[in-house]
Amino acid sequence: MLRTMSTSYLPEAILENILSRLPPKTLIRFRCVSKTWLALIGNPDFLSKNILNHSILVPNNTAQNPNPPFLLVKAFNNQKLICNFLSYDTLDCLFHIQVQLDLPIVASCHGLVCLYDGRCQGVYLWNPTTSSSSSSSGLSRFPPHCVPPNWYVNISVGFGFDPISNDFKVVRVVERHAVFNIFEKGLSEDIFMKEIEAEVYRVGSGSWRQIDLGPVIFGFQWVSTTYTNGFPWVSTTYMNGVFFWWTKQEVGDKIIAFDFSDEIFKTTPLPEIGNADTNSSKLTVLNSFVAILVMTFDHKVNWGCYERWPHSVDIWVLLEFGVKESWNKLFTITAPSTWRRSLGFWKNGELFIENCYNQLVLYDPFTKIEKNLQLNGIEEYFGSFPNYFQVFPYTQKEDTDVNP
Repeated sequence: MLRTMSTSYLPEAILENILSRLPPKTLIRFRCVSKTWLALIGNPDFLSKNILNHSILVPNNTAQNPNPPFLLVKAFNNQKLICNFLSYDTLDCLFHIQVQLDLPIVASCHGLVCLYDGRCQGVYLWNPTTSSSSSSSGLSRFPPHCVPPNWYVNISVGFGFDPISNDFKVVRVVERHAVFNIFEKGLSEDIFMKEIEAEVYRVGSGSWRQIDLGPVIFGFQWVSTTYTNGFPWVSTTYMNGVFFWWTKQEVGDKIIAFDFSDEIFKTTPLPEIGNADTNSSKLTVLNSFVAILVMTFDHKVNWGCYERWPHSVDIWVLLEFGVKESWNKLFTITAPSTWRRSLGFWKNGELFIENCYNQLVLYDPFTKIEKNLQLNGIEEYFGSFPNYFQVFPYTQKEDTDVNP
């Protein structure tokens, strides 16, 4: 019956309203119902995008997946590290903490915040509720990775919660490189060696153990954290017990996922994003979907002083992990010249943006209204270095019988 159904039986506005209430994966399957529905849902016209965008951007299951009570906004402002805690519903600042350690945040989960120091391979857990307004108390450090002599390491870190074991976990992927010189080892020529391994730390047991990387992971270039002028650009995200990295390869970028319950790595290819600037692009989450915010630029003048003008931001959503064809480009935003980096989403698809005035703004892609967010402890200044904002959902620590 559905196969013979036509829009002549229903006004187009009513059909659009009905379809907009369906989950995105269901919409994609419904493209095969008829040629009319294929044209309605599958073609990149205004009506198709409006239906699919509404079903992804506006959540219909807030009762099953309630919003977190807070947003954690971290900024490196004028040589100080400031963490603001905002109400998720209103974006009003509730309180702020000045943290002594200048470290990027890996993830926030069940009230705990994981930080990573790439300079000394230090992994930290921080409970903000046990900190005073001007200290870093509540901070605990994990045992560091031991580096053999003559070896250099590149470490990527993930953090999350395993509901099966009721435990917090940290995953660490270690790439080791070494060049043994002929004069040091009596060799006929220099030898380059590379090793890669993965370890998991269970906070409850307090120990690292090695796990299997799997054949699809070996040989990847893990560049989830790149450094520009000594500051980190992080392209990772966390969702429902799974941590995600945006990694680079010679044959194309991939997203690697690690499930903290089964401790298995999986990969998915990225869509064709063209000549985008991955340093300013962002891997994030949009209403329980993996998403990427791809920023392109008209030209680059001076990376160190950020004299570069964005052209557009492409918003892509992954409907099924592991299937390249399930990437869907929702829409493209023509970005103002003041935008520097896109940082993630708020409730209904609004974007957090860091601009060239060292401010955090909220942009609504539907109304095209931009709002400057008020943060405490952030000084207004116009230096050449940005605030390096990071934005995370935050929930106060639950009773998990696990202490960092």
